[in-house]
Amino acid sequence: MAVAFMIDFSTMAPEQADTVIRILDLKNKPAPGQIFHIDGPWEGGVRVVDVWESMELFEQFAQERLIPAFQQAGVQGTPPTPQPWPVRNMLK
Repeated sequence: MAVAFMIDFSTMAPEQADTVIRILDLKNKPAPGQIFHIDGPWEGGVRVVDVWESMELFEQFAQERLIPAFQQAGVQGTPPTPQPWPVRNMLK
């Protein structure tokens, strides 16, 4: 079952989020299991909303690609733990 989550990164500047996106190069190297991603500035940091095919696929992506991209972009601190909820309906 697909899962969605929202994460607020209080220690990441919007410019760092842009750098992370460039490092990940998801257009050319898609993340297996990622269905949807949006991010934008939020209360001094960045808010991310994602939908994934499963939490396991997100966790694998986070360990293998996302955390290293955060480090490369100079994002400080430990990323918050996502609080997933099951997706029942998704409309485009």
